[in-house]
Amino acid sequence: MGLKNCPECGRLFVENPSGMCPACYEKVEEDELKVVEYLRDTRKASLKEIHEATGVKEGIIMRMIKRGRL
Repeated sequence: MGLKNCPECGRLFVENPSGMCPACYEKVEEDELKVVEYLRDTRKASLKEIHEATGVKEGIIMRMIKRGRL
């Protein structure tokens, strides 16, 4: 394992399976939980509506869709 810059914040971290530093990974996990909880109540929300209601970056929401987490 080597050192790598976090794609989210640019900090240096020891490479891991998540591909980002532990702090950003934790933040992304929290954001994903916000999105999932919001969608439990509002199933047919658009990307923009999810972003506006949760404050989660659209890129994170798109990543969730691509990874099949939504």
